[in-house]
Amino acid sequence: MSVKDQLFLQNLHWQQEYTVPTFHRDLFQSLLENLNHKQVITLVGPRRVGKTTMLQQMINYLIREKKVMPENILYFSLDLYKKSLLSLYNSYTGELSREYRGIHYLIFDEIQYLEEWGSHVKLLYDHLPNSKIIISGSSAADLRRGKETLAGREIELFLPPLSFKEYLTMKRLNISIDALLWREYMTYMNHQLPEMLNSISEREYIRQLVDKVINSDFVRIHKIRDTTAVDTIFRMICKSPGDVIINSDLARDMQLDARTVQNYLNFLEQALLIRKVYNYSKNPRKSETRHKRYYPYYTSLHWYIYPYPIDFGKKAETEVAFQISPDYFLNNRGSEIDFIVGNDLDVAVEVKMRNIIKMKHIRTLVNSNFNHKYVVVKIDSKVDVDGIEILSLHHIKNILKKS
Repeated sequence: MSVKDQLFLQNLHWQQEYTVPTFHRDLFQSLLENLNHKQVITLVGPRRVGKTTMLQQMINYLIREKKVMPENILYFSLDLYKKSLLSLYNSYTGELSREYRGIHYLIFDEIQYLEEWGSHVKLLYDHLPNSKIIISGSSAADLRRGKETLAGREIELFLPPLSFKEYLTMKRLNISIDALLWREYMTYMNHQLPEMLNSISEREYIRQLVDKVINSDFVRIHKIRDTTAVDTIFRMICKSPGDVIINSDLARDMQLDARTVQNYLNFLEQALLIRKVYNYSKNPRKSETRHKRYYPYYTSLHWYIYPYPIDFGKKAETEVAFQISPDYFLNNRGSEIDFIVGNDLDVAVEVKMRNIIKMKHIRTLVNSNFNHKYVVVKIDSKVDVDGIEILSLHHIKNILKKS
């Protein structure tokens, strides 16, 4: 297909507005506000969280509310494009006879697939002072590497999977009874991407998503010829979320070298499929060198290994990690705390999905010196502990108020 054909196919708004949901993600307002600044907007988030839909909603807003000429807005998804960004821009201005220095909105989706994209964006930014550039991608690290040339020229916005509040809004649910909220939260943990709220096979949807990342993106971006090992590592993390991974042991078991194992973990983390949590120490060097824990990046990724049974306590731990984005856990000579968060690292969190929780189950937390201490529990758990804040799993966002 010629570039001209791709341009007209990808820019349907030149003829009419996009048909998109009326529901807006919480980040949408920040996206609109940053259109008023010169800096490049970088929209980052995992695959299928709704980045492209948000960009299409933004285009409709520009046409409808800001009266921007549709042809002055270029949208292009670069996942199958092979040429340079400058070549694409020249084709756009040539096909539509646009003035090079006119006011344009240039939107480049999945930009990480192009080589040297950072220097080309910088060139467009420096030489088109009246234009606004928006880029997006699904690999945070690949985008950040390219953005080294954009220092001081860009603003990053991160679009995560759905929050529980967004999920309820999308389903048009207004629930005030706590027991019903808990029940809905159990459903939410399995449906954290917008399209998963439709009548689809959750297992097949997540399988296709992960397959696209591992067997397509990794092959193209990281030049991995055989993705079997990286797929195996991801499955292991989904089956045993929160386990400590010792690279040398895993390398021996998989008959790989330790550096390859570390590279595969890095690639999965960069693609926002897994989350790494460091073992806390007041000595930063020790935190870096100690073994890390790994979780699926968000809880719904557990569908990838369905019907393999996941312990609910481990699933809840994955969910807490997703909601509070911890950098640290504590494991010091057998004394363990699940997560350490907060700007001053003064909030300690334990996840206990037991029916009855006693002092002996959270002794390390109780005896610790952290300023704020939480135990995350089931809605019907009986807690026989004093001096600790108790939160049901579906209220864990309240932890962030202390962090």
